[in-house]
This record gives sequence, structure tokens and C-alpha cells, in this order.
Amino acid sequence: MQYRPLGNTGLKVSALTLGTVELGLDYGFKGSAHYSRPSRADAVKLVRHSIDRGVNLIDTARAYGDAESVVGEAVSESPVKPMIATKVAITAETKPEDVFTSVETSLRELRAGQVELLQIHSATLAALANRPALDALLEVRERGLALHVAASIYTVDEALASLSTDWARSVQVPFNMLDQRMADRVFPVSTGAGRGILVRSAFLRGVLTPAVDEIPAQLATLGEAAHRALALLGTTKQDLASWALRFVLSFDAVSSVIAGVRTIEEVDANIDAAELGPWPVDLFARRPEFAVNDPIVSPANWQGLI
Repeated sequence: MQYRPLGNTGLKVSALTLGTVELGLDYGFKGSAHYSRPSRADAVKLVRHSIDRGVNLIDTARAYGDAESVVGEAVSESPVKPMIATKVAITAETKPEDVFTSVETSLRELRAGQVELLQIHSATLAALANRPALDALLEVRERGLALHVAASIYTVDEALASLSTDWARSVQVPFNMLDQRMADRVFPVSTGAGRGILVRSAFLRGVLTPAVDEIPAQLATLGEAAHRALALLGTTKQDLASWALRFVLSFDAVSSVIAGVRTIEEVDANIDAAELGPWPVDLFARRPEFAVNDPIVSPANWQGLI
């Protein structure tokens, strides 16, 4: 397992972070055969197996159903303690007491006294302007309940607004070979500011996996783009996820890729892919050819499908 610095926090995180939304609630495309979660016992085994394979960061959230509880059970009996990143929902209307209650609940479910990273979940510009709630977030850090605070965002403007603060030590962004919006504007800023970048949606919810032909008809544009990527790569859909993961890890600005999984086999496949290293230089230079410049590339625009 490769380890990378999380900005200037002093933390070294595994190139792969375990994403847990699939462990806490049914996730994916509604109606799909994959729209399900593993049993709790299997989910606990999966978390422990990931730790055994060298994953040292787990990403979870209050909004992920039972995920925090699953992580808490798995980690409490593990001889190796990974770092944990969880999230708190903050909107324009969120009150300070809401922040404290959310964090206290998270720590109870996680069976932990502190998390390494506390992120604002889906931080909008309005949320980032809610000074009382942000002050509560910083108080949580001062109390020692979180080592660092950060933000998870959807848009370039939200990422840049987060990076302009003096408190967001990392930003979690959506990024993949089809959705490259963050590369040219956000990654250079994060590097210059010494902030970490956690990437989610490397597989674009299954579009960049062998399940590409099972995506809803409304996402045909993305399916076509994925098949075009296969042609450019000269590979088959069985290897699409491996190429997709390696694409994201080809960027030095990326601290870690959050990979959500349902099975131990998927954990191992992701680790095997990461060990293959970044894209070849000549292929990486052609990355603009893979990008989709259409709002449909963002899952935020997939209303009714997920």
C-alpha cells in the first residue's frame, strides 16, 4: 500500500480510503441488482480485511445509515486502529447545538473519543457562510473531539471557497476520468495551500466499472463516454475500474481515493489496481479526450435514479 501526505496535516494516509456508504444503506441505481448492502457481519469482516491490507483511513458519515455503527464495531476489536473521517451536516439554518449533537452521536456510534477528520457534508456556499455553525465546528476541534476539520463538496466554487478558509485542512471532491472539473482549478490551489484532497466517485457510481452496461438509459451519454474511454485505452470493460482508479491516483495533488465496496473481493481488486501505478505518461497527456463536459456527469443531477 502506498501512503501519501494529507496536505500539511502531518498525517500519512493510504492511497485508498475505505468508503462506507454501501455498508450502511442500500446504494446505487434504484432497481439495480446491485442496489443492496452486505449483511452486518460481512460488512464488519470487510472493514477488518481492509485494515489488514493496509488501508489506514475510513470515510463515513451520519447520513450513511448504519455505517458509523458498523465501523465502530469493526475497529473496536481490531489490533490496528485506522484513522476515521466522518461528516456533519451543516446548512444555512444549522445551529451550533446541532453540530455538537451530531458529533457526539458519531463518536458514540464509532466507539471513539476522537476522529482524525470531521468534514462538513456536502458543504454549500451558504453552509460555509454559517458562522455560528462553523464556530461550533472549530470548538469541536478545540475540545479534542476532532483532530482536523474539513469540507466535502460538489462544485468547483464550493471547493475553492473551502480552500480559501483557514480551517479546512482537506477537501473531498468528486473526480474521475469523465468528470475532470477539479483538475485544473482546484488541485493547484490545494497544493499551493498545503491542503489535502480526498477524491470520491472515482468509479462514478458504477459507470466506470464492468457494470457500465447496466446503468439507467437516462445516463446513456455517460455510457457512451465510458465505451469511448475503453477504445482509447485499448482495454475491455472488465479492466475499466482498474484504469479509472489509476487515473485518479495519477495526480500528485490527490491524497487518497475513497473507494466504496460491498465485498472483500472488491477491496482486493482495488488494492491490486493501485499497485499497478499511475497511467503511462503518454496516455495521461491525453486525459482531456476522456472528459465529459455535460452537467449529467455529476451524480447531483441524477434525480430519481439513486
